[in-house]
Amino acid sequence: MRHFGLLAVVAFLSLCSTSWSATYTVRPDGAGDYPTIQDAVNGAANGDSIVLAPGRFTGPGNRDVDTMGKAIVITSRDGPDVTEIDAEEQARVFHIHRGETNTTVISNITINHGFADADSGAGIRCDGGSPRLCDLVFGPSTDLALAIVNSDVDIIRCRFADIAIPGYRWPVHAALNIDRSSVRLIDCAISWFGAYSLRASNSDVVMIGNTFEHGGQFYVDGVLLLEDCAVSILGNVVRNNYGSTGTGIALHDCTGEVRGNWIENNGAQIAGGGVEWTRSTGDVSFNLLRENSDGGIRSSGTGSIIRNLVVRTQNACCSAGTAINVYGCGAVNVENNTLFQNGTDFYPDVPGAEMTYVWLSAQVHRNVIVGRSHVSWVVCNDTPGGCTSALLSDTIYVDDDRNLLFGDPAGLAWTRSELCFDNSEVGDPLFCDEANDNFFLQPGSPAMIELVGGNYHITRAWGALPVACGPSDVLDVHTPPGDNPVGVQPGDEYPLVGFSIKNTSPLDAVVNYRLSAVGGVLRDNGDPLSLVGTTPVLPPGESFVPPPAAIVVPDGNAIIEVKYAFAYAPALNIADTVRTTLYFGTPVSVRVTSFAASVGEGGVRLSWGTAPGTSEDGWLIYRAAGNGAFVRLTSVALVPGTRTFLDVGAHAGVRYRYRLVALDPDERIAGEIDVTPSARLTLEQNAPNPFNPETTIRFSLPASAHVVLAVYGVSGAHVRTIVDRSLPGGEYHEIWDGRDARGNLLPSGIYMYRLAVGTRTLTRKMVLAK
Repeated sequence: MRHFGLLAVVAFLSLCSTSWSATYTVRPDGAGDYPTIQDAVNGAANGDSIVLAPGRFTGPGNRDVDTMGKAIVITSRDGPDVTEIDAEEQARVFHIHRGETNTTVISNITINHGFADADSGAGIRCDGGSPRLCDLVFGPSTDLALAIVNSDVDIIRCRFADIAIPGYRWPVHAALNIDRSSVRLIDCAISWFGAYSLRASNSDVVMIGNTFEHGGQFYVDGVLLLEDCAVSILGNVVRNNYGSTGTGIALHDCTGEVRGNWIENNGAQIAGGGVEWTRSTGDVSFNLLRENSDGGIRSSGTGSIIRNLVVRTQNACCSAGTAINVYGCGAVNVENNTLFQNGTDFYPDVPGAEMTYVWLSAQVHRNVIVGRSHVSWVVCNDTPGGCTSALLSDTIYVDDDRNLLFGDPAGLAWTRSELCFDNSEVGDPLFCDEANDNFFLQPGSPAMIELVGGNYHITRAWGALPVACGPSDVLDVHTPPGDNPVGVQPGDEYPLVGFSIKNTSPLDAVVNYRLSAVGGVLRDNGDPLSLVGTTPVLPPGESFVPPPAAIVVPDGNAIIEVKYAFAYAPALNIADTVRTTLYFGTPVSVRVTSFAASVGEGGVRLSWGTAPGTSEDGWLIYRAAGNGAFVRLTSVALVPGTRTFLDVGAHAGVRYRYRLVALDPDERIAGEIDVTPSARLTLEQNAPNPFNPETTIRFSLPASAHVVLAVYGVSGAHVRTIVDRSLPGGEYHEIWDGRDARGNLLPSGIYMYRLAVGTRTLTRKMVLAK
């Protein structure tokens, strides 16, 4: 089974819109290019696009639509809020089953009232295809909104709501079922559904930045239930769901990670209201689990439970409210977690209701526990003779009276022994805002300790979170500078680069982020993780740069504010937002009549012509390498009347796009051209110059040749040969260290370097200054 982690996601995801060959319009009244959606699919060729006009599509030909294995786009003109396909409970809506690839795209449509047999997909069934499903809205259906079998699918920015129709089969697998497939679920929202929001088996599943809420039924095993899967569950919100066991996230026989999620107020009757990790291998880390019933994290697998914040877990009708429960002797490391007031008395008659405890079969250390009455540790009590003794060490416990105690290394008791400070000396541990579950430790908190030579010293923080009271204290966040983009036209995608997150705390960090725009439209620039995602684990001092997003250039004058919201996980209430503001002016009709590029010895020469009577205030030149962002080449505008420009910085073999902008008091006038310079014979000025002790000499060859690069004194005396061999065509650089052929350091002065290629020679001067 393949496992698609965060890095693999980037390679697989691309935009949900592409340029296509022909476009056909379908109208609800049948008056478009084709009378129905199916007729349009039948008539389309690979590369074509089918655009649905606003309205409600019903009847034969507009339900049970077969995509026929074609590389086509089916989308709407004005979005899913005004474009609906209603199958009227007569059939499913789309069937994708003929080997479609990710060039088949269905987007921007509302899908309602599909009907299909149990588990077979009433909205869309994908069996043996690999489409992209983007910006869809799945409404009420008789059963599964989306079924994926033997497929490889991207599901991006889709919404699932009110899926189960009352009165239909029970149970209803309401939203999404995955079997023997690879699925990336990015930035989707699933709410108010009948049972499972997602159920997967024998699959590779990546879920990033999604919301799952208000779902479940009493008998289900998990709102997110994954069995025998490879998983990456990163930066999701799972809240207000209800079931019998493992209601938040339940994983059985899986591998992977559950990282940076917000898991709150999920109800379970037996076990694992937050995360149920059964016979699975991997990590549960940097999650916020708050007010889930019965269990925060329950594990019988192997791996690590690290830097989670578990707050006010409630007891259910059948068991106590356990913050972290490790059972079955799984080899699990429980480290640096913060547990606050778990075991609350939702059912006050259940024994042990006011208790935070862990059943241990592995190493448990450096945790912070803030209890209600007392803490009970039980080592391997449910598997007699099957476990090795657990190691319980270096754990802080704060009791109801705000006494600060430390775990005895034996792991069986809490004590005020000679290993501990007297509480009057240590004092009350200081959290930033525990009333709002902010368990960042305040600087100087007594809970900042480490054990040295049998004595506790107040030196550093343990538990889930860094020492600080807000993101500004633990993160250094940069955002693209606000500017006035020029040389862009309405509909262009203007790249947003420069957003980065640096962990300045003394502990590892994970950060969730989300981009939005006020008054503008964002595009994911080929990767949905540019708009929403979660960082990898960042050690102290390390940075993360999300893939660049893009803003769609609006018509007319516009001021657009782009917001970058971020939150240190798991303290998702500790959030902040940075902003950048862009102003787009009004482009007017272009008066440039020609724009051309030619390649010569000196570089790429641009030339342009204008219509008679043109008068401008100056010119700006922009260049982009390949499909990259445009960069301004002219630091100041070229003077009026200029009609040529030489780009001496272009490199052979690279495709460039040049953009020309003419300025006058009211206008921005653009022309654009592509050019790929071929290699030519050049010898560039050394850099640095003057230099000490070494410098770099760059040259390029148009074709394979024997090359001699040598250094001479001003008198012409040979100093040293740097290159004397045959080289293929291309660009090269050599370093000269200021020494002669014998390795002696040369004195300061002027030296010549000469490139000889066949019968041609090029010579330049350089200065060695000590």
